[in-house]
Amino acid sequence: MLVVTPLGKSVSPQTPTSIPSNAIRLPTELLKKIIDALAASMSQCPDLLRSTMKKVALTSTQILPLARPHLFHTLELGGKHDPEGVRRTSLARLLVEQPYLQNSVNQIIYVLHKEETHLDIASDVAPLLHLPKVRTLSISWAYRPRHEWHKSEDEAQPPDVTFGWRSLLHHYTASDSLKSLFMQHVSLLRGSFMPDILSSPTLVSVTFRDCFFCLDGSSQEWLKFTKSRTFNVIEEVECTSKKHYAEIPLVFLASCPKLKKFKGEYMTHQGRGVRDFPPALGRPFLNLHRLELASPGSMYAWEIVSDDLSGICGGEAVFPVLKELVLGITHIRQSIKPLFDLMPSLEYLKAYGAPRADFNFMECLQQFGHLNTMELLWPFPDIALSEDDETTDPTLERALSYLEDLQLTSVEHISLTIGISKDWRYDKFQDLDVYEALGRVMDNYRGIIGTSAFPSLKTLEITVVQKIADKHWGDGFAYIEAAKAAWNEHLKAFVTDQDFSYFYHARVYPFDYATSSWDSPVQL
Repeated sequence: MLVVTPLGKSVSPQTPTSIPSNAIRLPTELLKKIIDALAASMSQCPDLLRSTMKKVALTSTQILPLARPHLFHTLELGGKHDPEGVRRTSLARLLVEQPYLQNSVNQIIYVLHKEETHLDIASDVAPLLHLPKVRTLSISWAYRPRHEWHKSEDEAQPPDVTFGWRSLLHHYTASDSLKSLFMQHVSLLRGSFMPDILSSPTLVSVTFRDCFFCLDGSSQEWLKFTKSRTFNVIEEVECTSKKHYAEIPLVFLASCPKLKKFKGEYMTHQGRGVRDFPPALGRPFLNLHRLELASPGSMYAWEIVSDDLSGICGGEAVFPVLKELVLGITHIRQSIKPLFDLMPSLEYLKAYGAPRADFNFMECLQQFGHLNTMELLWPFPDIALSEDDETTDPTLERALSYLEDLQLTSVEHISLTIGISKDWRYDKFQDLDVYEALGRVMDNYRGIIGTSAFPSLKTLEITVVQKIADKHWGDGFAYIEAAKAAWNEHLKAFVTDQDFSYFYHARVYPFDYATSSWDSPVQL
């Protein structure tokens, strides 16, 4: 029993003679609530939570079983600090000796390093495969030697041999508790990993980051699987890569009938979407409400992709209930209207990329009769000014001219973010002259956003994000405030219509302080 004096000073239970007569004895149930609340307040700071709970657990034998479960919320297996698996074996033994801790494990993180030699999950660590309440499983390969940095992705793939992570994946995807799966730098080129994932009865969210996998939808093994399985409850899939465009097999997504959200670069490779597609999966995505295609490439033939997608369900709209679309248009050089034809119910659009001379993205938006919210992010690679009328580089004037021609009757909310790079290409601008030059461009298009072009408009927000060059940081915050004032003067006058709410804001900051709290930029 923990003893606490009225002044809040704890007294060691091993020295009963020192306990004053007016000491307060807290019941175990109350102590548990206190410790749980303390742990909950640190849930976003795992390192602080771990160090704090270690200290709390050492307070007394009464508190030890109350604090220890919070230390076992996340188990980290493998890694360069345990190459022989000694810590993993000790951990499994402790879970057997203290079975109440098994219910505390909510997340397993398995990091494979090249130094690790104890790869197989043997019988002495079998308890790690049968924890009853694991909701999140994370598997990643963290080692890539420096001399392989310049190799192609095919030459530098993660190991594809039988080791512990396969056992973890196989056992927990078949459990009744797993909700989220995260995999990074893992090769899924061979083996039955996709069927394991797609057969999970409880898995809701799947993330592939920089993974390598291939799924042949026309193989006899896969065709047999699609006919014999009752598919999963997966609702969210993410497939992204920092090194190259990440392509996820369309057959995997089509095998998730309850899919609500997909985030990635591609949904299918041009010209291959139908060829490898099992007829049994030929149906629209009836539950997909949000689609994020962040970085479509310039060589992506949208007409072919549109034919692929519409072909899997007999020409019907593939995304009949899609409400939200996030699209990267920076590298697109051709019309993507065929893609928009597949989503008749779109209400929210967020587009990254400044309009170019060879691609007017605004023209593709005219067909949306149900669009309610539009967010446009224009990140310009330089100062966004040019005296060359023939240039194909994005400029602020060209972007505004395209916006001037846009008319959407259903849009109620518009957000426009204009991002200017810190790399100024034109030396003729000195000090604050560049802001005046950009401001004059905006003055030429004053009043283009109003109820005449957007009769349902209720709110408009315009944000300018300016990264200043290091050479202009000498005046410190005085320069920052002067630059913001110059921007805000032109932003204030940009809108002349008084029939809707208008918000504007200029964010100017030095590049070295891009994440500072005093004026953090919006994400471009």
